[in-house]
Order: sequence, then C-alpha cells, then structure tokens
Amino acid sequence: MSISIIIPVYNEEECIKECLTQVNEAFHNIDYEIIIVNDGSTDKTHQIISSIIKEKPAIKYIFYRQNKGYSYAIKEGVKKARKDYVSFIDADLQYPPKELLKMHNHAKNSNIEFLIGIPIQKRKYYNPIRKIMSFFYNIYVSFLFGIKLKDPNSLKLMKRKYLEKINFLFGYGMIEIETLLGFKMQGISINTYPINVRERFAGKSKCSLKIIYRTIIDCAKLRFLKNTLIKKNENQTKYYYKHIENYDWTKIVDKFRGPETFFHRTREKAMIKLIKKYGEGDRYLDAGCGTGLILRHLPKNSVGLDLNPRNLEKAKKYAPKARLLEGDIEAMSFPDKSFSTVICSEVLEHLLYPQKAVKEIKRVLKPGGILIGSVPKDSFIWKLRFLSCSRKCFEKEPYHKHYRREEIEKLLSPLKIIRISSLIFMNWLFVTQKDI
Repeated sequence: MSISIIIPVYNEEECIKECLTQVNEAFHNIDYEIIIVNDGSTDKTHQIISSIIKEKPAIKYIFYRQNKGYSYAIKEGVKKARKDYVSFIDADLQYPPKELLKMHNHAKNSNIEFLIGIPIQKRKYYNPIRKIMSFFYNIYVSFLFGIKLKDPNSLKLMKRKYLEKINFLFGYGMIEIETLLGFKMQGISINTYPINVRERFAGKSKCSLKIIYRTIIDCAKLRFLKNTLIKKNENQTKYYYKHIENYDWTKIVDKFRGPETFFHRTREKAMIKLIKKYGEGDRYLDAGCGTGLILRHLPKNSVGLDLNPRNLEKAKKYAPKARLLEGDIEAMSFPDKSFSTVICSEVLEHLLYPQKAVKEIKRVLKPGGILIGSVPKDSFIWKLRFLSCSRKCFEKEPYHKHYRREEIEKLLSPLKIIRISSLIFMNWLFVTQKDI
C-alpha cells in the first residue's frame, strides 16, 4: 500500500529540512512519495528545498511566488499525488511522521479508507484562548455537519480515489472540513486512531483572526452548498436539469413567495435595463430561457432555448410570441453568426464545464454581437433565498456554483468584457461583445 505525503510550506526555513529527514526515516521501507508545495515563502525556504531536491530528485516540488493559502496549496498537491493513500502533514512537525506511519500500517492491516488521528494527550502548549476557540469550533462543526470529533483538523490518511472526487470549494483552512464532509457524503466511515502530538519544532503558527473569521463564514456557506461538494458526472447533472428539475422562476416573480421573489424580481428588472441599453439587432436568443422570465420581455419572434421540456411548456404561457426550442446550450444546432444578442441569465452556474457554453454562444453570435447575462455571486446574502417555500428544490440540485469576480472574468475571456457589475451582493451581471 503506497502513500503520497503532501507538505504545504510557508516560511518554514527552520523546519523543512528536519521535516523531510523525519519523513524519509519513517517511510524508508514503504512505497511513498513526497510532494512539497511552497505557498509563496518569502524567507529561505525555497533555497533550502532547492538544495535538498538536488540530492533527492524524486521529491515533487511546486513553487509559486504569491501566497494563496493553506487550502490552495493542499489542492495543488492533491493534483500531483499518484499513490494509493494521501496525507497532509505540516512542516512544523506537530504531527510526527512516525505517527503517520502507525496510521498507515493500521489502515493497511484493517483495509480502512479514511483514518483521522485523535491526540492521546491534551495540547498543553495551547494557550487558554486557543483552547477555548478550539472547543467552540468543534461544537460548531458538529452542529453544522454532524461530524463529532475532538479535533477535525487533525492528521488524516485518505484513499486517493475518494479524495479526488471532492470538489473543493473554499480557501483558507476549509480543506480539512471539506475533506471530512466529502468522505462522509460518499458513504466512507470516519475511523479514528490515537496519536501523539508535540509542540511545533520551530517557527510560529500561521493562524490569524482573518483565517478564523473566514473559516466560520465559509463553514456556514458549505452547509448550504454541500450538495456541490462531490464532483458530478456531466451526464448525471444534465439528467437532473432535463428530467427532474421542476421550478417556475416566472411564477415565483409574479406571485409573491418571500425573499426568493424579491431576488428574482430585482434581477429581472436589472436584466431588462441592460437589454434595453446594450441589446442590438433583430435576432435575440435566450439561451437557457427557463420558464420565460426574461424571454417575455424580448422582441417578437425571439428564440428561447432550454434543456427542460417542462420549462418550455410553461414558457408558452408567459412568452407566447417567442419561438421555443428544446436543446443543449453547450451544443446548439444554430448556424454560425445567427444572433445579434444572446441572453444567458442564471444558467452557467449549473454547468460543470461552462466554458463550453461560452464557446458556443460566441459561435452563434454575429460579429459585434452582444452577450448579456448573470450568475450567482459568492456571497452569503444569496443564501437567504433558501428561506422561501421552494428551498427543497435547491437542496436537491446536483451542482450550483457561486462565482468570484475573477472567476467570471476568466470564464468570459473569449469575449470582450464591456461591464461586470454587482447586484445587491447577490449576482454578477455582465455584458460582453464578440469581436467584429
């Protein structure tokens, strides 16, 4: 049974050499690999690692100059892992490599797929404030996710094939909780194993009030987004939106249903303003038209395309003058350069590979044509819509992404971005243009 040991480092010049020495001593009789991820260290960590890998070229080394956080470093390491099991171990040696070896042997003998170390002794070197924070954090995690552990962030040993199915959503220190929840959602038992822990070998903790605050907020977000945590098969996702989803956006807008009605009405009005200002030409396409919320405001003979036939039946009532077609936004049957304006509102977030849809939209746009759309923003306020009566619909969704500004900019990069604006901390509205 082989193991990939991922070591994320940030300014660990005092620890990294000793850490690698102890890992090699502990695992010299095991099939293992070391993956070091240098998260933008500003001290001599890079120089020390570079000198070590000259003697041990088998060590995989990832280095980037910008500090992107612990979770990002781990995710980069997971991409490089190739062994049966994966573990994250900090360079500060609070979790000695020999304890990881004991966990490895136990998992091998008992055929365990997920194992987390539970400290035998209390962490006496924690100051009183740290102990209190740790106590309430454990209660918080138990309340949100039903994961009852004394230390959810402790040393873990995981089967790689299950780890790779987790769609890590957040940064900072969230990867520990995402990993636990991801395995739990795949039906994998969370097994524990007693281990010894020690005080840091050297250096200082990287934990800060900013990281603590973000972790608390992101845990709350994850509670709402947990159904998107496990990577979905593209065919399974489309099957849901084509055959199962049954949600009438237009009805929710026209008949008050609580916070959700407010959100949809606000977005509808904002989209209409953008269409009046930027829409041009005589051929309009509403790609992913749903039940016709935006389509009913477009010019006569506009085309509404949707994957869901039930949506199109409802759209006939709301947009009787439109031409309605069933089809996939990622593989449209229209000829090249067919439309002068394309609308794509609240669609891209449901696609595992939204770049395919953007490429298709670019293809069917005429030179100089306009794309106007919206996606959910990565904001906690957006979650308030789940207070409405149709919240069960969203809880069953297989995939629903929330975008940061830089993510939507990257997604829309094949087109010229004219504007991206925020709508009451809930949506990103965007207008782009195809080159003439």
